[in-house]
Amino acid sequence: MTETKKVATTTEIKAEGKATETAKPASKTATVTNETTTSKVNLVKPDKAAAKIETAPIISEQVMNNVISASKLKKKSAGAQIRELFAKALADGKITADIVKMLLSTDDTKKTLNIRYAFLKPVTKNPNDRKIGGHARYGTTAIQIGDKKFWVTNDLYEKQIKRFETWVMSLYEEKKIETKAEAKK
Repeated sequence: MTETKKVATTTEIKAEGKATETAKPASKTATVTNETTTSKVNLVKPDKAAAKIETAPIISEQVMNNVISASKLKKKSAGAQIRELFAKALADGKITADIVKMLLSTDDTKKTLNIRYAFLKPVTKNPNDRKIGGHARYGTTAIQIGDKKFWVTNDLYEKQIKRFETWVMSLYEEKKIETKAEAKK
């Protein structure tokens, strides 16, 4: 009986025990021939590394780090969001003298915006005037409306954002109604 096997080392092994190198690529099967049958037999166990599916990252490491960093960043505070809305309305000319008067009143601010303190407070030379009951209730940064400077309350919370947005949007709507009425005249 003569057996011829091709193995992954590209060596042919013959029954006599002699080995010779061949230039053929390695085969993972062997042809076994005996007196009655010829069959192919898998001689090499599947390589686990080859069996694994290459899992190259879909996104780069830098992109992943950016995503992680962004998720760690805080979203804007309620105060920052409300001050942005106010600044936009101010820049768009929607804050009139009547609105400033309303925002200087604690009662009107509470009724309209559900904010505990007057939204605006006139700036003074005494920095302790920003305090109420020993706690600073107004920010240090002053905003100018017309020729006057005001502090904006820093006692702002998440629950007040929606109401403030609605109020600011109403300032834009009122202006639109007035212009339509003027257009009809």
